[in-house]
Amino acid sequence: MEYAIFGFLLFRAVLSFGRIPAKWSAALVIFCAAALGAVDESYQILIGRDSSVYDWVFDCLGAAVALWCLALYTKVQERKGKKGLEFP
Repeated sequence: MEYAIFGFLLFRAVLSFGRIPAKWSAALVIFCAAALGAVDESYQILIGRDSSVYDWVFDCLGAAVALWCLALYTKVQERKGKKGLEFP
């Protein structure tokens, strides 16, 4: 769940710059979530916790699910005649 929130907030931050298209922003968010998840899993060994590739995969999926929900929301809003993603 935390990576879904991270993905949403990072996507919103990247889009607020207005220079990167939404598809590239989504790719950047997935890459950042994967990198952060890998770092998170790698340092868990140092503090005595187990590290798992499955945890890393679910971290990436959390960010991807948030982006998928945003894309779905945007499509629904566009069908209603409204703009989908408007971030101040």
